[in-house]
Amino acid sequence: MFRIRTMNKISPLGLDLFPRDKYEVASEIPNPDAILVRSADLHSMEIPDTVLAIARAGESLELPSPANSNESILPEKARPDAKTATQIVTVKYLGKSKATLTYFLKGANGGWAKQYETGAYVGKNGIGKTKEGDKRTPAGSFSLSTPFGILKDPGAAMGNYLQVTKYHYWSGQYGPYYNKLVDTREVTAYKPSKADEHLIDYGSAYHYCLLIGYNPDGVDGKGSAIFLHCMGKNAYTAGCVAVSKAVMTDLIRNLRPGARIVIY
Repeated sequence: MFRIRTMNKISPLGLDLFPRDKYEVASEIPNPDAILVRSADLHSMEIPDTVLAIARAGESLELPSPANSNESILPEKARPDAKTATQIVTVKYLGKSKATLTYFLKGANGGWAKQYETGAYVGKNGIGKTKEGDKRTPAGSFSLSTPFGILKDPGAAMGNYLQVTKYHYWSGQYGPYYNKLVDTREVTAYKPSKADEHLIDYGSAYHYCLLIGYNPDGVDGKGSAIFLHCMGKNAYTAGCVAVSKAVMTDLIRNLRPGARIVIY
């Protein structure tokens, strides 16, 4: 295992280049093998004897400037959300099951800036969901909420992160629990069925997730369990949006209540 200490906030797209089975990358690693720095005064720093290499990373964030401090930087379909949101994630459909996810942040001066963009997967049959089981990702503007996952809380900015257990299901059964999270320890009368998602069974894809606010009223048959989650073994989803684990971790850590996702 090669250990790398980061000196600054590095883009998750860059960190994603280091396979987790070969590299340990973090800001507080004692006795690292290497140091990854964007901008820091290393002359006054005591470099551990274990360090074999020091590398410089490029800028990770595009900060607002007078040239782009307005809503025009956002895709047209995302601009209505700019009136109330300070964080917007857009998903631009590219065809088949491929898409580009872009994260935009509104600065303290009111200007919008693109933080990064990355590849993403959507439903096997594309976008434009209308019913349960159509393997399409919904198109439109939705809330992002309810951080959860199989792994421990990475520091969810929204708070109330849920590390799922064998008791947690996302209901696909028509009725009062359709498209809702169910804890069978609390809803003791609930009888899980094949229509439900037993969340802990979804492996690496559900290491970290956020709920996309599609069908919040639980209209039977309209669709359920639509998440933004980690990529799994397939180059498509059953209707969710999937990104790399590094990007998903970054989004979980940074997205706050009120964040929006726009899929188009």
